[in-house]
Amino acid sequence: MLFPDRDLGTPAESTPPLLADLVADLELPTVLSAMAGKDALTYAVCAQVLTATDTTPQIVRYRQAVLADAIAHAGEFAELYTIATEAIADEKKIYRSTLRLRPESTLRRSVEVLKRLLDAVARVRQVTGPLGTAARSDAVRGMCAVLAEQLDDPYLHEAGEQVRELELAHGLLVSAQLDRNDAVSRMRPLLARTSGNWLIGRRPRLRKPTFSYTIADRDQAGMEAFAEFRDRSLTQVSNAADTSATHILGFLTCLQREVAFYLGCVRLQVTLRELQVPTCFPDVCDNDVRELNAVALRDVPLALQSKHAPVPVTVAASRARLVVLTGANRGGKSTTLRAVGVAQLMAQAGMFAAAAQFRFAVCTGIFTHFKREEDTGMEHGKFDEELERMSRITGTVAPGGMLLANESFASTNEQEASDVGFDVLTALVDSGVTVLLVTHLFALAKQLFDNSRPSVFLRAERGAGGERPFQLIEAPPLPTSFGGDVYRTVFGTPLDSSLTGDGPDTERQEPQPVTSRHDHSDTTIPLTNPAKRSR
Repeated sequence: MLFPDRDLGTPAESTPPLLADLVADLELPTVLSAMAGKDALTYAVCAQVLTATDTTPQIVRYRQAVLADAIAHAGEFAELYTIATEAIADEKKIYRSTLRLRPESTLRRSVEVLKRLLDAVARVRQVTGPLGTAARSDAVRGMCAVLAEQLDDPYLHEAGEQVRELELAHGLLVSAQLDRNDAVSRMRPLLARTSGNWLIGRRPRLRKPTFSYTIADRDQAGMEAFAEFRDRSLTQVSNAADTSATHILGFLTCLQREVAFYLGCVRLQVTLRELQVPTCFPDVCDNDVRELNAVALRDVPLALQSKHAPVPVTVAASRARLVVLTGANRGGKSTTLRAVGVAQLMAQAGMFAAAAQFRFAVCTGIFTHFKREEDTGMEHGKFDEELERMSRITGTVAPGGMLLANESFASTNEQEASDVGFDVLTALVDSGVTVLLVTHLFALAKQLFDNSRPSVFLRAERGAGGERPFQLIEAPPLPTSFGGDVYRTVFGTPLDSSLTGDGPDTERQEPQPVTSRHDHSDTTIPLTNPAKRSR
C-alpha cells in the first residue's frame, strides 16, 4: 500500500552521516515519537518512509489516497495491524529445533506455523471484506479484492484440511520405484486430501495382497535406514510446507509494516488536531515543475514539544530556487526553516502537511547544513568542520535536491564567509538545487540580493521597543544586527541608537510587504512565523 508496483523494503542497518544530520537538525525524533507512540516497529517504519528519496508525484498521490482511507477507517487499519503483529509474534514463539535440517523437524514446525498463520489470514479476511466495499482508494480496494479472490472461504477450508493431513496422524504412505540394482527412486508421498496446492499426490486405496515388515526393537541399523527413508520421502512435503509458511508470514509482515506507517500518520494527525494545528493534503507538482508555496504553515516539532499551536507562517517562494531569510535575531528564521523542511519531508512521503495549503515539488534529496558547536576534541577548527560537511553535501546532492542552510560559514570573518558562501550557494542554485538560507551575514545577503538569479528575500522584523512579532516580510536585508536589543537585555537600559545603527528608520517603521526585484512569481505575502522555541 506504499508503492503501486512493489512492497516496502527493509531499512538499512546503518544511518548515513548526511541522513543523521537531517534527522537531528529538523528534530525528526520528536515527530517520529508522536507517530509511533511506544511502538518500536512503527517508529522504524515511519523513519524509513519519511526520509526516503525514492518517491515520485504519482507515488505521493497514491499514498495520499490510502491515507485518506486510513483516516476514515482507522479502526479497521488498527485491527489489521494487531492481527499481523500477533501472528508474527506467535511464529517466533514456536520452537526451532536444532535438527531443523531434517525434513521431519522442518515439517512439524511448518505445520504448527501454518495452523496459526491460516487463522490470522482468516481474521484478515473478515476485516478486509467490509473494508473493500467502503474504501475509496484503488490500493486498498485492490488489496481487499485480491484477498477475497485468492483466499476465499473454500480455499481456507481446504488449506486447513491439508495442514491437518500434514500432521501425519494416520502415518505416511509413500510410492516409490525399485530400480534394476534394487535402489529406491522416485519416492513420492501420497496424502489423503489434495488438490495440488501444497501436497504431492493423492492417496489411493491399498489393494490386496499387501505386505508389511516390522523392525525389531534392537535393530539399530534398521531404524537408521528407516529414518533415512522417511526423511527422503518427506523432503518434498517439508519444503513445500516451509515455503508456504514463509510466504504467508511474508505477506503478514509486509501488511504489518505498511499499515504501521498509515497508523503513525493517523496518530500524528489526531495529536496535531488536539493542539489545534490544522492539516491539509498537499498539492504535488508534476516532475517538470519546481515550486514551494505554503499558507499558514506550522512547525510540527515545535507544536509537539510546546504542546500548543505555533504562530503560522506563509512562504511564497513560487519557482525561485533561492530563498534567503534575514533580520532580527530570535525573530523566527530558524523555526521557519525547520517548518519548511519538515513539511517537505512529510509531503513527499505521502503524508499531510501542517498548513492551510501546501504546494511542493518532490526533491531528489533534502540536506541540512546547520551550525554546530565547537569541536571539543580540537581535531579541526569550526570553519574546517563546516567546509567538510558542505563538501559532503555538494558531492551527494543532485539536481532537484533541496539544501536547508542555517547560519552557514558564520564561524569565520564576514568577508571570507561571504566569498565562500556566495560561490557555493550560487553554484548549487545553478545546478538545479533549491537553497533556503538563514544568515546574519549582511555582506553575503547583499551580494546574493544584488545578483540577477531569481530569488526571494524574507526579513524577520522587530517592534519599536525591541519585541519580536515573529513575522517575516518580503524585503531586502538590513545592515543592522540590532545590537541595542542585546544591550537592553543584559543591562536593562536602552543604548543610544546612534552607537548601534538601530535608529528609528530601521527600528520603528511599520513593516510593509515588499516584492523582491528578483522574485519572478509576482507574489507579495506578509509572513508570520512560529514563536521561538524555549531552550
